Amino acid sequence: MRMKAQQHEWMVAFTADRQYLADIAMNILDDAGIECYLVNKTDSVLLVGDIEVYVKQDMLLKAKHLLNNLEA
Repeated sequence: MRMKAQQHEWMVAFTADRQYLADIAMNILDDAGIECYLVNKTDSVLLVGDIEVYVKQDMLLKAKHLLNNLEA
C-alpha cells in the first residue's frame, strides 16, 4: 500500500544565482515559521549554477507569496 506523501514532499520555492539572495529568502521563511532548506547547485570551479530554497509542498503557496518581491 502506498502512503500519501504529498504533504511531506519538498518543492522549490525560490531560486537564486547569488548566495545572499538565497540567505535572505531563508531568513524570510524562517521568520514566518516555514521549515526550509537550501540546495546549492553552483559549480565550485566555474561558479555557475543556482541555489534553490525548498519548502514542504503544503507551504509552497505561502512561501512563494512571502518571497514574491525578492528578485533573483
